Amino acid sequence: MKEGIIYIEKAFWNKINSVRERYSLLDKLIQSQSAIYTNFHKEEVTCDTVLGLVYNDTGGRLYWDKDINDAIDSEDIVSLASIYLTDMDPSLCNKKSAQRGIVLFNNSQFSNDKKVFNTPEPIEIDEENKFPYGWKNNLFAPILSNNRCNSIIINDKYLCNKGYMNPDLKTLLDVILPQKTEIPFHLSIFSEVNSNGDGVFEEIKNAIASIRTPEFCNNTLLTLCYTTLHDRFIISNTYFITVGAGFALFNGGKKAKNSTSLKMHYPTAVGKKHEYYLWIKKTCEINDNTRNFWGERVNRLFDLVK
Repeated sequence: MKEGIIYIEKAFWNKINSVRERYSLLDKLIQSQSAIYTNFHKEEVTCDTVLGLVYNDTGGRLYWDKDINDAIDSEDIVSLASIYLTDMDPSLCNKKSAQRGIVLFNNSQFSNDKKVFNTPEPIEIDEENKFPYGWKNNLFAPILSNNRCNSIIINDKYLCNKGYMNPDLKTLLDVILPQKTEIPFHLSIFSEVNSNGDGVFEEIKNAIASIRTPEFCNNTLLTLCYTTLHDRFIISNTYFITVGAGFALFNGGKKAKNSTSLKMHYPTAVGKKHEYYLWIKKTCEINDNTRNFWGERVNRLFDLVK
């Protein structure tokens, strides 16, 4: 199994002037359970009181003399699933994040983080309320919107089980898909497909074409696989989202079928990795072994568990 890494550039660390803020970041690094890479030299780590604690309290999960730029531009899944803390200019951070589908913060952006290291509160969905815009409702934006990624797995057996694409899938895709990417975007949808698989696959392709540019569509490798997995989740190279009652929830804009909670976290940043890797492994096994699939059957997320 491979895991994302947290990279801390020396210049980023040195711009944290408050000892309290350094200890706050220390706590987050320890709780992440991820390996920590830095371009500090070994003697600089041991001489820095807080960095020394990171090394000791993580059981040696801090590694020095690592080049952050080589990782940012890498196509390897470990690099694409990693988090980068750098002193780059904000516009360059935003550009690289969008191009690569990765989490890349400078000091000011890290200070304003509301969900990568600071997991958002679950969003409660009341079955008594109507949601005419489905997943595009503003209530869900704090979790579903503005997440950098370059690959996604969606699992919900009720999204395509009636011989057509559930309309909630289109609104969901409109919220979670990036506007553009400079590396191929991998999208795998796992659902029961009881009939009309070819037609459902074309519906999904057409839905994406109606909400994204031709350039994005041409750069997307789409897969539809038959599955009966009960859990409903979205997994990307950066985040993990679950919703108990599933994503086929609003019947295209009516009341929610059930009351439920929408939850997310960033596994590289906050730990909680067991389910994340379990469901990647499960969907990878289905992807590799099923005869009932449409499309490319390619997703770089599966490299995390191979």
